[in-house]
Amino acid sequence: MFKIKYFASKLIFILLMLVLILVPVIGYSAENSIVKVIYLQPQDVENVNHAKYDHLMRSIQEFYRGEMDRHGFGDKTFDYEKDGKGNLIIHSVRLPDAPEHYTGEIFRAFWNKAADHIPFHINMKKNASAQSHVFVVVMGGIPVVNDGRGSPIGGGFTWTGNVIGGVAMVNEKSEQEPLYQNRYESLIAHELGHALCLLHNFNVKDSVMGGVLPIGGPKVLTNFEARLLNKHPVFTGTHLKNSVPEIIGDLDLEVVGADIVRFKIRVKGNTELYHLQLERGMNCIGFAELNGKDIVAHIDVPRSYLDMFRDIKVTVFDVNGNRGTKKFTEPVFPDPINENNKDSTFKFLTLRDEHPDSITPINNELEWVGWENAGSFEKTPNGVAQKLPNWYIHVPIFDEWNSWFYSHAPAQFVYDLSDGQYNRFDARFYMPNQCNQGVTFELICLADGIEVYKSGILEQANAQNKHFQVDFPKGTKEFTIKVTDGGDGIHCDHFAFGEAKVLTSENVDITPPNDEESEDLIDDIVCVDCIVTEDQMNELEQHEIERWNVYTVPKLATKWAEIKLNRK
Repeated sequence: MFKIKYFASKLIFILLMLVLILVPVIGYSAENSIVKVIYLQPQDVENVNHAKYDHLMRSIQEFYRGEMDRHGFGDKTFDYEKDGKGNLIIHSVRLPDAPEHYTGEIFRAFWNKAADHIPFHINMKKNASAQSHVFVVVMGGIPVVNDGRGSPIGGGFTWTGNVIGGVAMVNEKSEQEPLYQNRYESLIAHELGHALCLLHNFNVKDSVMGGVLPIGGPKVLTNFEARLLNKHPVFTGTHLKNSVPEIIGDLDLEVVGADIVRFKIRVKGNTELYHLQLERGMNCIGFAELNGKDIVAHIDVPRSYLDMFRDIKVTVFDVNGNRGTKKFTEPVFPDPINENNKDSTFKFLTLRDEHPDSITPINNELEWVGWENAGSFEKTPNGVAQKLPNWYIHVPIFDEWNSWFYSHAPAQFVYDLSDGQYNRFDARFYMPNQCNQGVTFELICLADGIEVYKSGILEQANAQNKHFQVDFPKGTKEFTIKVTDGGDGIHCDHFAFGEAKVLTSENVDITPPNDEESEDLIDDIVCVDCIVTEDQMNELEQHEIERWNVYTVPKLATKWAEIKLNRK
């Protein structure tokens, strides 16, 4: 009997140890991660205005919810700590010194002078378990004094690895500063964005992560910011832990055109990867949508974005919200291509923009639109947008794209490329009218009449703001883009191409395939998210994959004025 009990206890012990070992490996649901609010109160500062912050947090929560829904990710936002009546809980912490003691750069004031006084159960500096949450820390009654080392107004940061929380710090006194009046709600939402892994984005007007905070509260998130938050554990409500994704090897850099540096980054994870972003300072300079476990992501970055700061940081996220980071110190960027070599230029694909840096279709305008009398419309690369009729739908992504053209399937556009040695088509694709998600398309590309790409059926789930990059033979005279109705008729088949262009990539050197070869390659590499699988790796040699793969990468945010400046 004794032996049975002994062996039973041993077995239980071994099973417990296996659980402790295997759970972190295979993943487990962590405590739900929420946003908590702390009010730091120096001596002689009045108590926190609870009703004010209750209103602010509700409003910011609804802002994020509305933007997630606007970008197609549904009714999703962060949760924050509430009492039994549904009101915001604020942890007020009395500090030992006068307000003047905590002036200056806000991170140092918080971390070095105030954080030690926070109770242990919510002290993210001393208590590792607290780092699973995101904290909004309000510095109450502290004078705004710029010490030249950083912002005295606000700041935000995240932890690294499997720790998913972060801290957003704001100075309550910033409301009284002329430049920040009526921007306090936007300030909190902005710093909260940093605590949720969002970076500065200076390209979009009224962006909550932009350089100038919107007056009267936050206005917009970009599509790629909403996409990142879609898998963030604070937005999903749970955190399934697994080993963090890895960034493998060094940066592989390539020059594309006059103004672009292409980053090629290999990332690997134990589970499906989801999102990658490039950071310089606190600025997002590029991102990629990921789908797979071992991927080489391509990100095109305007050279002007690389002039500030020294280091590049890469952050990669998996579908469970785990993230890995790697910093590259002072990378050496390749020299620009000599603009006297016309093989290294790129041109925008437009409809009617008669500019030297644009190409317009050579086929009949009636072929551009498949819905009779619907018309085709565009925003030219210099930012001039046609007003859409009421049967076409303006969507927020149009404001993020520097150029677009909008039409209705079935349609085709034929471009004369005989004035250059182009070998790559680059564009984003969007479906503005969902019609209850019943819309389908198929994208087909031809080089001199030979089919070089076929997307398969595109639906709402895999074709919103989707980036297509199609390689074709250098020396192609005519490049054709066909958009079909997907075989289900032309009902609601509105489509738009964003920032479409042809360019020359020096590392692409392919010869035109014959019809049979083209069909074989398309059969081998038919992509939804356009990532090569392990089976395809075994079937095709590596150089074939590099020649024909279509990558999912971010938009090329190159301003028209910058291009003209770099081409003088």
